[in-house]
Amino acid sequence: MSRSETEIMMAADIHVRPARPRCAGSTRPARGTPLARLLLHSARELCLLLLALPMSACIIPVGPDFRDPDGVPNSPPFIISSVPLNGETAIGETFTPTFTPSDVNAGDPLFVRWLRDYPPFINGTSAKEDQELPPGWQGPVSKNFDCLGVTAPSPHKITVLVSDKPFLSDLLDPSRVADGVRPARVSWRWEWNCPKPQQ
Repeated sequence: MSRSETEIMMAADIHVRPARPRCAGSTRPARGTPLARLLLHSARELCLLLLALPMSACIIPVGPDFRDPDGVPNSPPFIISSVPLNGETAIGETFTPTFTPSDVNAGDPLFVRWLRDYPPFINGTSAKEDQELPPGWQGPVSKNFDCLGVTAPSPHKITVLVSDKPFLSDLLDPSRVADGVRPARVSWRWEWNCPKPQQ
């Protein structure tokens, strides 16, 4: 090798940095290790939490909820149909009128009041009987009338009232309802001369 070639090779080697010596027995951790361990530890806890969440939930079957959605105004109940029709006359020893009530607000119970020989309501002559229908009621309602306890002469006026509020204890006006609500009604005439009760 010529002298000029040797000088060129030496000049090229001058700019090469020597490798850093490594200590074989060093136990010092690398710089990024604590952060990595923290992230791995946090991820493990998060995974355990996500796995435990579904196990803590308890599923309980619930019956139908008849409450109305928020913001739905209260509407009074109404009568879909009746047999006989409103105002018709029935003749016979017994009389069983039937009517079908309904209410837009499915969560409301329905209060039913049957009245005989009214108006006016006279103690010892008129009669009343109350029923309460559960929320979501669907279907007909009927009541049987006979001569038991009847003292008024024929014809007898039979009236049914339906409200979504309780009736008040008012003997002079048994159609009065809480909050001034006006109940739906159907009336019939029942013609039959019942024997006078024996004294």
